This record gives sequence, structure tokens and C-alpha cells, in this order.
Amino acid sequence: MIQPELNHFQSIIAKCQTVYDEYVQNAQNDFSQNLKESFRSTLKSMHYTFGWYTTISLPFYPQNPRIYFKHGYKVAMFGIVVEPLRKFILYIVPEFICHQTTNLINISLSLLHHFFSTYLFGEQESIIHLANGQLNQMKNSSLLSYLMWRTLIGKHDKFKVSTLPTGHSYCWNDLFMGVLKKKFRNCRLNSLSDLKMLADRCCLNVAGTNNDDDRYIQTYLVGNDQGQTTLDLYDWTLKLAMIQKIDTTVLSDNNHFEIGIDLPGFVLCRKTLNSNETIVSYRLIANECLSLINENLPQRLELQPLSSERFSYLYDAIRPFVLDKDSIIWKMYPNDQLPKDLDMESISDGTGQPDDPQVLEQQQSNKKFRCSYCKQFGHREMVFGRIRCPVKRNDSNLFNLQERPQDVATTATNNSTTMIESTSNDNEGLNDDQTKQLLAILEMNGQNLQVDDDGDDADVEND
Repeated sequence: MIQPELNHFQSIIAKCQTVYDEYVQNAQNDFSQNLKESFRSTLKSMHYTFGWYTTISLPFYPQNPRIYFKHGYKVAMFGIVVEPLRKFILYIVPEFICHQTTNLINISLSLLHHFFSTYLFGEQESIIHLANGQLNQMKNSSLLSYLMWRTLIGKHDKFKVSTLPTGHSYCWNDLFMGVLKKKFRNCRLNSLSDLKMLADRCCLNVAGTNNDDDRYIQTYLVGNDQGQTTLDLYDWTLKLAMIQKIDTTVLSDNNHFEIGIDLPGFVLCRKTLNSNETIVSYRLIANECLSLINENLPQRLELQPLSSERFSYLYDAIRPFVLDKDSIIWKMYPNDQLPKDLDMESISDGTGQPDDPQVLEQQQSNKKFRCSYCKQFGHREMVFGRIRCPVKRNDSNLFNLQERPQDVATTATNNSTTMIESTSNDNEGLNDDQTKQLLAILEMNGQNLQVDDDGDDADVEND
């Protein structure tokens, strides 16, 4: 069952590649120069593959293990590949846009609409393969409704949608994402602009051209570091409400769908590519509602902000690791709009106003060590077998005094002191051997009295 699907995928790409090469040779102008022009061409078919891919966290430091288990600022990636052109369009979606799962379908259709509006090939038949065939992501009824809307308003003549087998969806998207990950794992990223610059440098330009639009990878920031949306996002679920939804069992049982102007309002479904298999049709829109379909775009999508708990976590746990002040993690909190539930004692000087960012960074660097005994910042419990925690040092001294009021070292010290006093009374001066013995005893007493090398003179004087 899997091999025929993969053969169909490869044969469709080869066919579209041949059609595209013939069209470019017969065309008077270079087709690649007219990608963004609105025209109706005689191109017969074009193939696309798209879907959601990996999610990364910012900041990304491959050399810093302390941030590995923290929940950084999430960034999702949506990719579309035009195989005949070997072109990969990457959409970088920050967390403040895609953090709500209910808006995932609207965001997906908005990005797909942006692609079709920007790259106008004008083909007669559009063939689409879904890289991720899971339900509720791209293989859903809303996608079919959107494609039907485009056919009814005259943007396309026919759509053929197929899903690759689960676990065997190796396509051009995986190739480009592999190149991106190879560059990504060796870089240090702080902001969305850094991620976009990295994606732009992944692949070189097309041979013989110096235009940025001719790059193999074209990236778009859906939201920038200032927290603003740079692309138009629409509420497609409200716009396509008049088009009926297909049951989820029909979507899961079938892998091939067809929508065209020859059967307006219908979608043709089949499970496999077997020619003897019966094709089942489903009506999505009634005849009396066909006239109500217009080219008007839906209203803008209203995005909900992140929760206060998420804001607080990003500010307290993630912001100290970000070195770039232009990152969205730094700019998501203006100085006059701090949330009420933040720990103001750790970020302010007691007046209720946040400190300077440089002061905050210095405070975080000074508190990077935390004692496992007293839970205080600034020192460790033990370093190379020596106690550094003052609380544990005092506790151990009290324990030694209670358990051993007079140990061997104390007895040796008293005997040595008596011997020195007797010799000093007999002779006013000390010879060389006595001087060395005295220095050795003083050194031994100093080691017993000296507890910390950091300068705890008060403890030595008290002893």
C-alpha cells in the first residue's frame, strides 16, 4: 500500500517538472521573473508540498546545558515547497501568535493564502501533498473548504489533495529542514531576526542570479521581535461557515481528494490509487448558497496575549539567558507595564520600579551559584572538599564542641605551649631549632583556627 503512494508522489513531481521546463522554454519571458505578477498562464499543472514542522525554543545555546531543560520562547515553522522550482518558503511563527491551538487552522489557511497571493503561477491544475497527514493540523475539513472557495471565485480550476503515508513522508520539505537544522545546531540564536538570517544563509542563490527572491529558501517572519504581526491573519472559520464540514471518519479513511469547477460544491474522495476503486462524492455547499460566495476576505484574526504565568516564567527564567536586547523576550515587557504577579524584590530596588537591564544582568550573574545546604545564592556548600557555606560551618563547629570538648590537637597545643614557656623562661632567646618548632606549632594552630580563605577574620579573633 505504501509503495504505490510513494511512486505516485515521485511521478507527479517528475511530470510537473517536465511541464514547467517546457513552459519556460516556450515562454517569451522568463517565468521565474513573473512569479509575483497577476496573470493567467497556460501552465497545466504545478505541485506543492506543505505542512507544519519542528518547533524550536529561543534563546538557543548549544554550549549551555543550563537552559536545556527550560521552556524557552517557542517558535513554530510552517513550510511550503514548490518542487519544480526547487523553492522552499519558510514561515517563522512566534509563540504570541500560535500559542492557542484553536487558532492553528486559521493561521495555517492565512499562511497558505499569503503564499497563493504572492506566488501567482496561474496553473490549471494544482496538486498538493500534505507532508503531515495527521488530523486537526492540515488534513482537515477547513482546508478543503478553503480550496473550494478558491475554485468558486475563479482563482484555480482544480485541486488534487493527497496525503503521504504516515512514517514515510520523506519529501523536499525534509531536505530543506535538514539543511536548516544542520546550520541551526551550531549557532547561537537570541531573537527572531537571528533565526531569519540563519535561514536565509542556509542555501545559496539560484545559479547565475543575485536576487534575494531567487533564493532556494525564502523566509517570512509572521511576527517580529517588537511583538507585531507582519503578515495578515484572517478568521477563515467564520468566513467558511456556510460550507459544510466533512466528518472526521471520512477524512481518516480517505487519502485522496479532488475539488474542481466541473463539479462545484462537491469533493471527490477515494482511499487508494486503485483504478477499480469507487470514488465517493460529498456535497459541501448547496446550490442556492453558491451565489453567496464572494471574493471578500474575512475579518482579521484577534490574537489573545500570553497568560500572566507564561509572561512571568519567561521574564524570570528565560530573560537572564538572552544577551540580545533587541530580542522579543526583552521587549515583551516595557518598563512601565510589568505584571503584578512578578517577584518585584528580585528585579527592583525596593521602590517598585524595575532596575536598569545592565543592573539586572549583573545581579543575575552574581547569583548564579546557590548553596545546596542553606539555599542561599552567592556560594556553594563545598568546594574541593572544603566547607564554603557559613551556616554549615557554624553547625559543624557546634557539633564538634558538643561531641569532643578536648581533642588530641588541643592537648598537643597545650603541651607545646607549656614547653615553649619553660624554655623561654630559662633562656631569653630561642635558637634555630626552637624557632622552627615554634613556627611549626603556630602553623598547626593556624590551620585549626583558620576556617575560610575568604577573610572571615571575625571567627579567628573570637577563637
